[in-house]
Amino acid sequence: MNAQDVDIYVFTKEGVYLYDAGQHALAPIAAGDFRNQIGMRPGGQPRPAGQKPENQPAPKSGAPSGPPPARPPQSPAPVELVLVSDASRFGGGTPELRAEWGAIDVGIVSQNIALFCASSGLVTRPRASVNKEKLPGLLRLKPGQRPVLNHPVGYPKE
Repeated sequence: MNAQDVDIYVFTKEGVYLYDAGQHALAPIAAGDFRNQIGMRPGGQPRPAGQKPENQPAPKSGAPSGPPPARPPQSPAPVELVLVSDASRFGGGTPELRAEWGAIDVGIVSQNIALFCASSGLVTRPRASVNKEKLPGLLRLKPGQRPVLNHPVGYPKE
C-alpha cells in the first residue's frame, strides 16, 4: 500500500524531534529531556527511563514476602525512538484493520532499527511500554496517530 504511516520521534537529552525522511533531517518538537516520560509500568504508571518492569515470582517457602527491593533508577539511553502509526494515511479498511496494518508496519520499522543498531555496534530492544496518555500531547499527535513501540538506543556495556 505504501501508506508510509510510521513516524519516528527521536528523544535526546536536548529535546524531542520528528524524523523527516524526505529531508533526512530532525524537526524540533519540544526542548528539554522527556526521555523519562516514554515508558509505562504495569497498571499505567510512568516508568523511570531505562528501568525494566519488576517481575514478582511467588515467594519461596521461608523467604520474606513483600515486593522485591527497589532498583536504583538507571540512566536513560542516549537516544530513545518512539514509533507512531498514523491510521489516517491508509486509504480504506475498518478502524480495526488500519490499526492492524499500522502495527505490522511499526514491526517492520522496528526490525530495521534493530538490524541497523546491531550492524553499527549499538544496542536496542523494542518495548511496547508506551505512555499513551502523555505522549500524544507532548508529540502533538493528531487523531488517528498512536504511539506503538519505543526503542532505547545506546552503547553496549563493557
